[in-house]
Amino acid sequence: MDILFVSLAGLIAGFIGAQVGGGGLITLPVLIFLGLTAPVAVATNRFAAVFLCSVASLQYLKSEKVRFARIAPLAALATIGSLLGAQFVLELEEAFLEKIIAGLLVVLLFVLLAEKNLGLKDRIFKPSRSGYLFMCLVCLVMGIYAGFIGIAAASLIAFSFVLVGQSYSQGMGEALIICTFTSVAATAVFLFQDAVVLHLAVPQAISVGIGAFLGSRFAIKKGNKWVKYLFVVMVVVFAIKLMLGF
Repeated sequence: MDILFVSLAGLIAGFIGAQVGGGGLITLPVLIFLGLTAPVAVATNRFAAVFLCSVASLQYLKSEKVRFARIAPLAALATIGSLLGAQFVLELEEAFLEKIIAGLLVVLLFVLLAEKNLGLKDRIFKPSRSGYLFMCLVCLVMGIYAGFIGIAAASLIAFSFVLVGQSYSQGMGEALIICTFTSVAATAVFLFQDAVVLHLAVPQAISVGIGAFLGSRFAIKKGNKWVKYLFVVMVVVFAIKLMLGF
C-alpha cells in the first residue's frame, strides 16, 4: 500500500513539477506521513527528483527552447551549492531560510502579476552582465537550498530567469536542467550517508519520471500563458506553506 501511495503521489508531482516545479510539495508530505523522519524524507525525495528533472529536461532540450552550453556555468555553481547544502543539512537553519524565501515569493508574485506580458514570448536570450551575475547568485543560493530541502527550487530558479528576460518555458526548461545536477549531487551524498529509503524511492522515481514526461510535453504544447497561470498558483501555495510552516 505504501508503494502504491508514493507512486500515485509521484505521478501527480512529476506532471506538475515538470511544468512549474514544486513537485516536492506533494511527495515530501506523503513520505513524512508514511513515517519517515524529515531528513530521511528529504533524502528519499531528492532521489526521485533526479528522475523528474532529467526526464523533463530532455523534453525541453528536444523542443529547442533551451541550450545546455549557455547554462553550464550556472549548473556548476548550483551543483557546488547543492553539495554544501547536503553536507550541512543538520547545521543550517531551515526555518529561517524558509521565511526569507516565502517573503521573496510574495514580492516576486506582485512583480509577476503587475507585469502582464512578462515571460510570455520565447526569444533569443542575452542577459546583461548584471543580469547574469544575478542568475549566478540565484543558482548558488538555490543550489544550497536544493541540497537540504529542495522543494520548488526549480520554480525559484525559473522565476529569476523570467525576471531577467526569459519566457516561462525557457526559464523552466533551464531550471530543470540545473536542478538535475543539484539533485544528482545531493542524492550522491545522501546515498553515501545511507539516508535514502530505496524501497520507496525507486517506485516513486519511476512514477515521477512518467509524470514528468507527460507534464513537460503538455507544458510545451500549451505554451507560456498556461505555464504562467499554473506558476502563479504554485507560488501562492508554496508561499503559504512556508509562512505557516506546515
